[in-house]
Amino acid sequence: MLSIVNDHNYQIDWLRRDLLKIFRLTKIKVLKPEQKNVSVGLLFSNKEEILHLNKKYRNKDFPTDVLSFHSDPEIDKNYLGDIVICYQICQEQSVKYEHSLRREFSFLFLHGLLHLIGYDHEEKGEEKIMFSLQDEILNELNIKR
Repeated sequence: MLSIVNDHNYQIDWLRRDLLKIFRLTKIKVLKPEQKNVSVGLLFSNKEEILHLNKKYRNKDFPTDVLSFHSDPEIDKNYLGDIVICYQICQEQSVKYEHSLRREFSFLFLHGLLHLIGYDHEEKGEEKIMFSLQDEILNELNIKR
């Protein structure tokens, strides 16, 4: 299940279908059958909120595009955690990278989701695996640059 929180009333109705498709396909491609019943929370934030979270939890004093917060499997093994996407930074990056807002939101959501599942990109080998999987999923859903 994907729970979306949009306290700022950003216009995201057009995006919900893509997010659900990404969530479903990612579960099919990377999770074991016994893990398929997982859920994730998605929160759309503004720059001030994500700056606060980035400072508090990562000790980074700048706003970022996406953050992932793992849940405690001891409390609920089916709840992977929460993804926070900064709506304004997403808009800015879609212009900067010259692709659609749809592509940027989809990429950031998938990126955060893969972090919750356990993927990382701190090392070159990990980065190659994670980014290849991101490209594979987005291409399969025809969400192109």
